[in-house]
Amino acid sequence: MKKYLFLILTLLICQINLAQKITIVDLFTGKPIENAKIFNGKGSITEYSNKNGEVSISEFKLEDKIYVSHSSYETEILTITKIIQNNYIISMINRTLPDVIILPKREYSLQNYNSVRIDKIGKMKDLKNPQTTADMLQNGANIMVQKSQAGGGSPIIRGFEANKILLVVDGIRMNNAIYRSGHLQNAITVDNNILESTDIFYGPGSVIYGSDALGGVIHFHTKNPILSRDSNAKVVVNYLSRFGTANGENTNHVDINYGRKKWGSLTSFTFSNFENMKMGGNRYHKYVNFGKINHFVKTENGKDSIYDNPNKNIHPRTGYSQLDLAQKITYSLSENKKLGLNIQYSTSSNINRFDKLNEYRNNRLKYAEWYYGPQKRLLTALKYEDREKCKLFDYYAVITGFQKIDEDRVSRQFNSIRKFIQEEDVNVYSLNADFLKQLSSKEVIYYGVEGTHNTVKSVGIKENILTQTQTQTFSRYPNNGSEISSAAAYVTMDKSLSKNFTFNLGGRYSHFFNRSAFLDTFNFGFPFANIAFNDGALSGSFSLKYKEKHGFSSEIIGSSGFRSPNVDDYGKIFEKGGILVVPNVNLKSEHVKTAEINFSKKWEKDEKEYLVLKLAGFYTRLTDAIVRKDFTINGKDSIVFNGDKVKIQANQNVNSAEIYGGSFDMKINFTTYLSFAGSINYTLGKSITYQTPLPHIPPTFGRLSLTYLSNKTQIQIRSLFNGNKRLRDFSPGKTDNPEEATIDGSPAWQTFSVTGSYKIWKQLKIQASVENIFDVHYKQFASGISGMGRNFVFSISGKF
Repeated sequence: MKKYLFLILTLLICQINLAQKITIVDLFTGKPIENAKIFNGKGSITEYSNKNGEVSISEFKLEDKIYVSHSSYETEILTITKIIQNNYIISMINRTLPDVIILPKREYSLQNYNSVRIDKIGKMKDLKNPQTTADMLQNGANIMVQKSQAGGGSPIIRGFEANKILLVVDGIRMNNAIYRSGHLQNAITVDNNILESTDIFYGPGSVIYGSDALGGVIHFHTKNPILSRDSNAKVVVNYLSRFGTANGENTNHVDINYGRKKWGSLTSFTFSNFENMKMGGNRYHKYVNFGKINHFVKTENGKDSIYDNPNKNIHPRTGYSQLDLAQKITYSLSENKKLGLNIQYSTSSNINRFDKLNEYRNNRLKYAEWYYGPQKRLLTALKYEDREKCKLFDYYAVITGFQKIDEDRVSRQFNSIRKFIQEEDVNVYSLNADFLKQLSSKEVIYYGVEGTHNTVKSVGIKENILTQTQTQTFSRYPNNGSEISSAAAYVTMDKSLSKNFTFNLGGRYSHFFNRSAFLDTFNFGFPFANIAFNDGALSGSFSLKYKEKHGFSSEIIGSSGFRSPNVDDYGKIFEKGGILVVPNVNLKSEHVKTAEINFSKKWEKDEKEYLVLKLAGFYTRLTDAIVRKDFTINGKDSIVFNGDKVKIQANQNVNSAEIYGGSFDMKINFTTYLSFAGSINYTLGKSITYQTPLPHIPPTFGRLSLTYLSNKTQIQIRSLFNGNKRLRDFSPGKTDNPEEATIDGSPAWQTFSVTGSYKIWKQLKIQASVENIFDVHYKQFASGISGMGRNFVFSISGKF
């Protein structure tokens, strides 16, 4: 530890080198701005950007405020710290455009960040050095992440999880017809190392994004190719190697940019390998055996045996590997027209479902095998952008997309010769068209259309592991195929009412067509063989924002959202913990109405921001909420399934439910280099109809960080914390995984971590972290696996 303290002290006192160039670009077009004026507060230093938008800041001091002005743009005032966070790029806002939202909202939501309604995870994610995208969300926003296995991460926003949160990547929705309602681990299929930024929208986002955006939207933006500004090729190579001790992480990443004046290419490769994960050993929560793994199953020569776990703080059989590839090509058809190709592919090894492998029956481990097959996600998209103004629009973008998702589940009970394989293949076709029209200097209108089509093929296979013979058996979803199609249109308007007030109003109509069919329902006795329905939904939103020059702003927001049932809701056959979930042909859309109010106050001294406070409160009413409840088939409330007698449940629409809560954020800039940030989130939810707690409602949680940031050196001490959640506050049934908690519920916990990085020279940076310094044992609420113990992380990254 003394060595680490000495290293940190050495880095803190390093001399700072400001011999850096910054690049000034137009926020809307991304083009360089020539003759932008850069000066300090006293006016003693003045520089101008060249034709490439580049200018040196070597003459400025670290304590200087840097002003950037141009006759056609709003003046920007930044600190050196902020410039470093933005990777030495300053984006300026054209005076002719309003400063609320600059591009179509599906693609970018560059709202004034005084609003707490949106979090943006940008370059600073690199300082936290997360292993996966799920870890990035946990560390970088007001989000809690549930995990059922090491290779997973299910984000929770305002008490909504899984298919009630919309995931979007580069303007294309990731949610598909089989996104489930329990815990969804698909976020890790987005490569954290190729992300440029991530926007988190809190509250219903149905007007812009459509179905599923009940609790919020997580929009991932991957890097784009960089074109050359002259006749020379623009070649940039980024690389990263990272190693972690708590789970034997070994990650290697490289992306290569090749740009000419008219076209550019970005190619990315990431490979990660993880071994068995070690949990924290210090159980400060006083539950001395909580989370310990006593046994594991090992199969040798076709025979299953149960072994004692030699280290009960090690999660056996949790290792996996993952490969992520990306290829993006941009072609500039003209000054205002651009064409882009986006190909992303993610695959993994088999990923063991740890909570199932640790499930006991009759004092013995129930399963010898339970794993997800390689989780494959292929995305291909073609995007056309046009910035040539006409009467109907000033800008529009059309994105056509195709996604192919393969998701397999394989299980075999202990000492059984029968292996059950469920294979799901999903194809998703999509078309988005988004338009922007500036009606005046104070008014902008956005409108667009969207169409999607999902096909689902679901197969169930029973295999004899001795003879290798396979026979058809029950599938997870209707085995004669399923299809879901949707069509939607939206319009929204931003209007500046005065110097201080901005108003937004929007609406959207969506219509869904669902069809599923069973080949045979004899084994279950279902009184139907087909499921077909169509449903429409109208959603709307409005907001009124007040902002004054002294740093105070407030916002009142009202919005509605909806989620149309997908195949997983109405057609799934699924067993867990002695409960069998069966299809329900009578489901309909669930709806939410949300009211929220946000406050923000910024204090400055000598034109330097030193304190920012943000406060948000919300209330959400759900109607026809889809909740899993007891069910009967032909008058029977139980059935023999897979050799066991199980209780029957189904997803059903309940009358109403409510969720409410709030968040508080604070940031203090002690000096130009040193800052403190913290946030805390509180949420409650219950079914009004049944007077029972809702699932997915997290305990109080938050994060703290102390950051030192200079040109060469970055150091951050951070803490994540969770309050306790009593067992009686868990929802009825198995969704909140009460079997994974203590006899009293989910204990409170807090972890501390420290990260330091040092830029050896412009092209090379080394980084070291100690995560969970005190080796605290904790288990995130509703998770089936404990959190990682003390983890030493080392990485080296470069750019040339």
